[in-house]
Amino acid sequence: MKLEDQVLQIKNTIKTAYEETLSRSGLLKSKKMPADAVPKESLSDRNKLEPLMQVFLGEMEYQTARSKLIEELTFTLFNQIAALKVIDLKESNSSFIIERIIQRPENAGLSFAHLKYISEHPEKRDEEFKGLRSFLSSEFEKTGKRINLYSAEYPFNIMPETSGLKKVIDEFNKIDEKELKSDDFLGFCYEYYNRDEKRLFKDSGAKIEFDKVSLSSQIYTPSWVVEFILNNSLGKLWMEMHPESHMKNRRNIANIPDKQTRAIKPVEELKFIDLCCGSGNFFHTAFDIFFEMYTEAGYKEKEIPEKILSNNLYGIDLDDRAIQIAHLGLFIKALEKNPDFSMERINIVSTDFHLPEFEEVKRLFEGSFPLIKLPEIWEDIRQAEKFGSLIDIKSKIIPERKEGQRSLNPEEEHETQKEVIKKIKTVFQKNIRDNSRSSFINRKAAESMTFVDILTQKYDVAASNPPYTDGANYGIELKKFVEKNYKKRNCSFNTNLYACFFKRNCDIINEAGKVGMIHPLTFMFIKTFEDMRKYIINNLHINLFVHMGLDRHSFNGVLVDPAIYILENGDKLSNKNSTFIRLIHYLERDKKSKCLQIIHDISQDKENSDVYRIDQEKLKVISGWPFIYWISDSFREKFTSNYLNDVVDVRVGCTTSNNIRFLRYWWEVDQNKISYNYLEDSKKWIPYAKGGPFNKWYGNLWLVVNWENNGTEIHSIKESVVRNEDYYLREGLTYSSSGSKGATYRLLPKNHIFDSMAASLFLKEGFDNIYYIQSLLNSQFANFIIDGLNPTAATQVGDNKRVPFVYPSKVLEKVISQLSFENVSIKKHLCEFSIIERNYKSSPFSVDKDKNCEQNKTEALKVYLKYENKLYTQILLNESIIDEKIFEVYQLTESDKQIVLEKERISVGSLSIIVQEGNTFEFLKKEISPSKETAEIINEYLKKLECKKLDSNAWQSLVKQVEELYKMSKSIEDISLSCQVNPLTVLHILNNSSVIPEKKSQRIAQEFVLDQVRTILKADDDGIVPVSQMSGEKTVYERLLDKLDEEHFSQKDIQFLELLLGKRLDKYLETEFFKDECDILNKFMYLPMTPFIWHLSSGEAGGIDLYTIIYNWSRDKLLKIKSVYAQKRKTGLENRLAQLSDGSSIKIDEEKEIIQKQLMEIDEFCKKIDKIASSGYSPVLDNGVGKNIAPLQKEKMLKTNVLTEKELEIFLNADW
Repeated sequence: MKLEDQVLQIKNTIKTAYEETLSRSGLLKSKKMPADAVPKESLSDRNKLEPLMQVFLGEMEYQTARSKLIEELTFTLFNQIAALKVIDLKESNSSFIIERIIQRPENAGLSFAHLKYISEHPEKRDEEFKGLRSFLSSEFEKTGKRINLYSAEYPFNIMPETSGLKKVIDEFNKIDEKELKSDDFLGFCYEYYNRDEKRLFKDSGAKIEFDKVSLSSQIYTPSWVVEFILNNSLGKLWMEMHPESHMKNRRNIANIPDKQTRAIKPVEELKFIDLCCGSGNFFHTAFDIFFEMYTEAGYKEKEIPEKILSNNLYGIDLDDRAIQIAHLGLFIKALEKNPDFSMERINIVSTDFHLPEFEEVKRLFEGSFPLIKLPEIWEDIRQAEKFGSLIDIKSKIIPERKEGQRSLNPEEEHETQKEVIKKIKTVFQKNIRDNSRSSFINRKAAESMTFVDILTQKYDVAASNPPYTDGANYGIELKKFVEKNYKKRNCSFNTNLYACFFKRNCDIINEAGKVGMIHPLTFMFIKTFEDMRKYIINNLHINLFVHMGLDRHSFNGVLVDPAIYILENGDKLSNKNSTFIRLIHYLERDKKSKCLQIIHDISQDKENSDVYRIDQEKLKVISGWPFIYWISDSFREKFTSNYLNDVVDVRVGCTTSNNIRFLRYWWEVDQNKISYNYLEDSKKWIPYAKGGPFNKWYGNLWLVVNWENNGTEIHSIKESVVRNEDYYLREGLTYSSSGSKGATYRLLPKNHIFDSMAASLFLKEGFDNIYYIQSLLNSQFANFIIDGLNPTAATQVGDNKRVPFVYPSKVLEKVISQLSFENVSIKKHLCEFSIIERNYKSSPFSVDKDKNCEQNKTEALKVYLKYENKLYTQILLNESIIDEKIFEVYQLTESDKQIVLEKERISVGSLSIIVQEGNTFEFLKKEISPSKETAEIINEYLKKLECKKLDSNAWQSLVKQVEELYKMSKSIEDISLSCQVNPLTVLHILNNSSVIPEKKSQRIAQEFVLDQVRTILKADDDGIVPVSQMSGEKTVYERLLDKLDEEHFSQKDIQFLELLLGKRLDKYLETEFFKDECDILNKFMYLPMTPFIWHLSSGEAGGIDLYTIIYNWSRDKLLKIKSVYAQKRKTGLENRLAQLSDGSSIKIDEEKEIIQKQLMEIDEFCKKIDKIASSGYSPVLDNGVGKNIAPLQKEKMLKTNVLTEKELEIFLNADW
């Protein structure tokens, strides 16, 4: 069993044990029994549990309080047992550390300590499980003298019943000892412990408030990342003071100075802090580094742990449970060095404490600091339970100046701050004395003093892996706090919680301090983090920066896209370059090893091609100051003149606020209401661009939007945002704002509106060539730039604006725009063969129908596929020429061009042309037919390509490889990339091959059948055709056979069609057609499926099955199904039953049974129709498929579900 599953199993075992303990103590699930009703043996537990219940009952009702108490008890016992188990396995000669949890056969199935205990206390042998509970209580008491978690005073140190305790220990002893020996064990336990809670919260879709941050966005930091950060911050700090230190031989530290660069500071005075420390894994490595420092400073080993915990390590977290684990982890670390260690003082606290309102303590401040805003400071401290270390107390302890009064100098200000903090701590102490409550509350109040003490000091190193909560997901209270404290006019850090913690880390370090962090790399490029970038570049020195890229392998299966960095105070004006490490091009599994190898190389002064050294001032050259460190100075200069924003307007489009209400696929509305020129026809539905899948040049125009009366209905919705309306209906370019392959730019024809997820570009005066701009943006050069400006999956408007623009020569402009125009024309033409496109004309089975009526359909399909392959090859060659010509426009050096080519997917049209011996390059040129305008351009380009010849064996090997890939429905581009050959070679091979692409051919066949059935239903009087036999009229299968005969399909052609579909045609129509139709028409994952042909079905017995088409659908048609079609089918079945009445055999009896079920099913089907009709069902075509089909799906009248559960609920309750 995986550790993750074991942790959850142990957690549930403990919870069950405490459920039983509370119930036996009279704290039942629904009520509390009086104490005199509790069994005598459980009274002791009741007396311990009662005060804790009272604390929780002060804040919540009984059942919630009881659950909360069980949660706390469960977590505490889990950690207590887990820590003892870990300590059992740590090597030590001390008599203190003997096995207490590990049970062994040689000890009669007990632990060594338990066996020893009963030998010393023989009277315990007869207790349940040989006095297990008494033994553990004894061990906890001993350990409690060394760490508070086990002491009798610790509020949740209450054991469950013995039987439950035994189960818990048995479960712990199933964990692999290798897992337990890791410093990360307790941290991973905590990560897994909360797995179910995290999933529940994520599934809820709720906004994130302070108390849910740990469930939503914190990821456990792998130990190698922690070591990397702390070696190069805390370790480097030591090396800057002691360059002779042997630490450099034990740790990989980059950029170690040759001589002392920092004033020596006693190790006792060095301070490290983690402001969001979680379970404390940063402290483990920090402990080890400080231990090395103390050892080198001459301290005795046994005295070092106490000094580290007292002087050097500081931490804060909202989560009291996480802090509990942090304490345990450090306790175990200390025991390894000093088996007699006792944890008396530690500067790592949770902010889970409560303070009274200022009015209750106001009297204690009277006469103190009249110019200080004490109420505001006190209120901030009270907010610590919500916002933890993001509270900035010290900056607010600045006296208000009266008019004419001078400001305090830094020394005076510092002294005032010290006095105010001292007074606040005095008030804390007095408040605790004056309001003596439970030990639990007093302990939490005392922690508030430590919290204030921690937050009002300065530190040498601050490091953390903060929460990654995006500003869009903040809850109301969190949003208000963050915007108040981290959103400033000239320097904002409110975009993400990690930015807030970054700023706190910078504020809390001293004048020569260091910050080490890991978090998502979005801040490197995105516009909303521009202030953070500028703050870094202007105020700090980037010492070391790792650009990781997407990785789950190094982060325990969690996909993250992190940057890791070390920043330094006080070094900004030095002449030191910044060191960047680029890992984004490596496979996930290799990133960790590559990173560590690079750091080793740097520490050994070895060159490494993944290391870039740059003066961080150069990052200011590009607008917005993105961290584009990997380009040359000459390339960087391209950003110093014109930008694309100078020649085009880049605009975000419409946000309807309710897409399923206002958007439709073009096929689900009245075709006569779709506008072709809105300024003249003012029709209701206007074509609408909304991004969509990766697709260059032209396409993805499947939607229409309700723009009746100039969009009055959308405008009336408060949440709708109709942006840039002046640009609607204009020709431009549009692109999908998100996609793993990057943005692709398509022509936006006139008379279209565009979505916020399909930002669009429009020409400004002064440059009027939209096709040139399209070529530029679809080029390798622009992809490289945009990916550099923002390597996330979402291309922003600002990214396009910042693409450098060079006015091309007239010659280059003409060549490039002609190629772009041809690509658009080809893509638009190819849309004519797909049923989902508005310009659809005919199926590939019907290409050159007049010329090939005698040709079988196998050949007809091959003719089309070869034709399509030729056109795609033409596009690929055109793209390669565009890439080359754009390089010419920008006059890139060979080295800069190589940088682009190494990063971007190779333009396959530039690959070598391969021919078989005996053939020539000229022979291959005949495979394509470029337009008259581009023929000469293509010919000149092809002449420059390398041409290689293969002998017969090598050629046949290549042919086999190409055919195998094509059979898998790989594109011409993908085949070229895989085989590293020019698409002309691929095209030549495929033109001489009989192989067809299986999945692609199947989709063509599916679309063909869909088209034929649509034609059949449109031609039918009422648009309803039975699937079932014995329905009184021809079935859809019979009509389809007639239609295929009209299309000159022979029996062999039908068999070929069935081969592609994977089923006999009649069975396909019965079982697969509707599912395939839904899949074909499902183009946007966040919009519902919209089949225009519906397969209505009474159920699995096959009582009645029909097809209907939405264009004829109405309430009357629904009733007609009952009154006409169901009755005809019922009559047919009853007649068949009568024919079988005299017969008797197994086969006949089975058929009779089936018919009886079918008749019953039809009756139920008719009742469903009555129910829907009585509800007022009155479908309107323009309401869309979703709303019209929802009542049918609810009653289970469809062959397969069309809507998700959530969509179904929305449509059933839609009031539009």
